[in-house]
Amino acid sequence: MELLQQQAIWENEFRKNTAKLEQIKREEQEKKDKQKKSGEADDPALEAIKAAQKAWRIFNLACALSLYALIVTVITMHLQLIFGNWLKIKKIPPLHWIEIAILIILDFIIFVLILIIAGVFAALVAQLKWLRILEPILETVK
Repeated sequence: MELLQQQAIWENEFRKNTAKLEQIKREEQEKKDKQKKSGEADDPALEAIKAAQKAWRIFNLACALSLYALIVTVITMHLQLIFGNWLKIKKIPPLHWIEIAILIILDFIIFVLILIIAGVFAALVAQLKWLRILEPILETVK
């Protein structure tokens, strides 16, 4: 008997909570419908943030794809130069002289960038030694 009363109380509470939830959902839907009819949108700042986030994602994707494509293209061109032009393998198409010139320019740019990065790294290490910041780090490594 007591178990049936407890179950009836739980069912009654469940119905009340469900009814409240449905009422809240209806009110929110009515608010949204009124905003759509009146032409009001959500907060303009939030919309601007969402648009900026989408643009940033697209920009990151384009950068990643273009860098990946550049790396794959340079590697492919080097393989074509080695196997198509020098080893004369018939199944691999050789590079034209314009493509070879582009590859030489790309290699030069990559070489210069590596030199600049190495120079900046060497200058940073020298500066850290001069400021005696690097000594405690080197002591812990020994």
